[in-house]
Amino acid sequence: MSALRARCNGKMTRALKRARPQLTDISVRRHAMTERILGLCYLFALATACDVELETSGEPMFEGPTITLAQVPELYDSLASVPNDGHFAVVLFGEAGGAPRAVDALNLQFSVEGGRLGLDWVLLAPDNVANEERVHTFLSDRGFQVQSIEVNDVPYLRVEGANLPEIGQALLTELFRVTPSQPMYVIVEGFEWPQ
Repeated sequence: MSALRARCNGKMTRALKRARPQLTDISVRRHAMTERILGLCYLFALATACDVELETSGEPMFEGPTITLAQVPELYDSLASVPNDGHFAVVLFGEAGGAPRAVDALNLQFSVEGGRLGLDWVLLAPDNVANEERVHTFLSDRGFQVQSIEVNDVPYLRVEGANLPEIGQALLTELFRVTPSQPMYVIVEGFEWPQ
């Protein structure tokens, strides 16, 4: 089992105290994108505030549900069955068959915004930011109108339309060489996974 040791020396407590009033203010606004991104931003802020030492014995650093490429449409369909604003599924992955990084993993997201399902490339993780142009080109070359959006200082690319699960699978395999048997970790909000 992978071990995670965090030596925060009071940093986490101070980070929580600083973040809590901002999170409450954001939550009051109830913007769908805020709800969706809030959890990830909070985790990134805590990881940054702490001195984190990771140890691994070759096992993945995450716990929780996983999917493979073949299950991406099923994950999307599960989200589509409860299409409420703020619901989402984040897929965390590594390149070329590798495990996702323990912090700042590459990720793509399916989400509901304004009652419409979309595929998002959230520009928080450094590797997501570094691949922004590649992902934008990939999506626009396939006929999608790519929206560049920023909500609460969180930028992301978003596309909506038909065949989003298949486009997500193609993005994973063609740009990042995700393999068919590679486990990818999933974070969901608003529905149960696995079903």
